[in-house]
Amino acid sequence: MVTQEQLKSLYETQLKPILSELDIKRKSFVVYYHIAMVFYALMGVGFIVTIYNRNNPKPLWLIPAFLGAAIGLILSNKGYKLGRKNGYYASYKKHIVSKIFEVIDPAWTYSEKDGINESEYKTSKLFPQEFNRFAGDDLVYGKIDKTDFRSSEVNTVNVLKSKDEKMTYPVFHGYFFHADFNKNFVAETYVDAVLGIQTCNEREMLFEKYPNKGLAILENPEFSRLFKVRTTDQVEARYILTPTIMEAMVKLYKNFKEPIHFSFVGTRVYCAIDFSKELFEAPTFKTCISIRQIEKMYELFKLNATIINELNLNTRIWTKD
Repeated sequence: MVTQEQLKSLYETQLKPILSELDIKRKSFVVYYHIAMVFYALMGVGFIVTIYNRNNPKPLWLIPAFLGAAIGLILSNKGYKLGRKNGYYASYKKHIVSKIFEVIDPAWTYSEKDGINESEYKTSKLFPQEFNRFAGDDLVYGKIDKTDFRSSEVNTVNVLKSKDEKMTYPVFHGYFFHADFNKNFVAETYVDAVLGIQTCNEREMLFEKYPNKGLAILENPEFSRLFKVRTTDQVEARYILTPTIMEAMVKLYKNFKEPIHFSFVGTRVYCAIDFSKELFEAPTFKTCISIRQIEKMYELFKLNATIINELNLNTRIWTKD
């Protein structure tokens, strides 16, 4: 695994020249989006003027409003298609994302179009909410010492349609990971970051998420402030959540400062970290020539090793029954 200094050297010598070429491709189609914004602005002005002059029997400003909407939509669609056609997004994943992944550990396997599947997601029992749309991509899998793992970006939503409207309810969007824990769990244990003090409604939602699973109070004050633990077996929960593992979870939360969830089910530990944006996609409206963007991807891919090392999964203090 490369150091930060080696990553910067890789960026300057190999990645930056490729990114410069890709940024030319990006600019060739993003201009359509910018022009479209002008026509959308014209649409907005047209509707505002029409509303303020609604007593006028001839709302002529509706003409440029609808015209602006139509032209803006055409230009946006053209920009989207050109961005796909000229290979900007695909080239970014092929030459940039895959390269970051390779320098972390060339023995791992990366597949940009594959991802964690629905069965793996459901087995974790981290998100029991209903969903009817599931997507996963940027799959990474392999072994770190003795421990096998799988991870990818995952997005699940529940779309409800009626005669009059369509409502979309996000369930989870972020990085999903699971690894061998080398133990057959008798119980099920769940750990959720609660981001400090909870409102009554949020506490009720947490109780509803894991019915019939008791709240475990552990001895680490900082861990208890950041996380809530639900389990079907208090003894096993304390057996799993050793002082070392609790400290590791606190450290992971502090590193990412995003909602983070763990479950211990079957023989595996599952981890899901919420992110509100796409994780490995090429930027559209800002330059792709950015060392910071490369560093963020490096940190996310390195998360696989971080979780396994922080949770001390290779120590093998337990054996499977």
